[in-house]
Amino acid sequence: MYLIYITYVVPLTVTVPLIIALLKYKQLGAEYLLLFYYLLVSFFTNAAAITLAESGVNNLPLLHLFTLVEGVLLLFFYQKNLTHVLNKYLFLLLAALFVVFCLINSLFIQALYTFNTYSRSAEAVLIIFLALTCFYTSLGENNRENWNKQPLILINIGLLLYFSSSLLLFLFSQVLLANQEINIIVWVIHATIVMIMYFFFAWAFLQYKKTAS
Repeated sequence: MYLIYITYVVPLTVTVPLIIALLKYKQLGAEYLLLFYYLLVSFFTNAAAITLAESGVNNLPLLHLFTLVEGVLLLFFYQKNLTHVLNKYLFLLLAALFVVFCLINSLFIQALYTFNTYSRSAEAVLIIFLALTCFYTSLGENNRENWNKQPLILINIGLLLYFSSSLLLFLFSQVLLANQEINIIVWVIHATIVMIMYFFFAWAFLQYKKTAS
């Protein structure tokens, strides 16, 4: 039962924010289009991973590629929202360093057919830092609107929840996943957090207005 939940139910929930974003596609600003593209990449990656797994093919190379694309898209999402705080060239440097690190890790450190814990951990640290920075700057702005009506805050909550919760999994995956029972529990929790993140994105797109920053 848990395999159905992890393999099919949770990946399918990405369609919820995708559909809402598609309905508002023409209204979306550049930063929210980046998030839409990230969800689109997630959808096709999930579909390809399921297809490969059902064919008995190791799908971990997809995770290596997805990590690189995901990290770059999210970095530029934050670049659009934090240009007034962090220099845009810093984001370009971070993106370039991240891509190089992912390639070195996949080619020389952690093989394509193994879980890329180092790249995932580096990505998590980057996104956590940017999410916290985004929260900090939002608190300093004179915005009287409730947090649950602010798309950027909702997206930030989803990303911070996912990457901060998953960081321990990425760092200690070899230890945590050595025990089969713990393995099941960890991946069910991880899948649930992914689903919660998608619902925060869906909520954000529902609240999005053309004038939203």
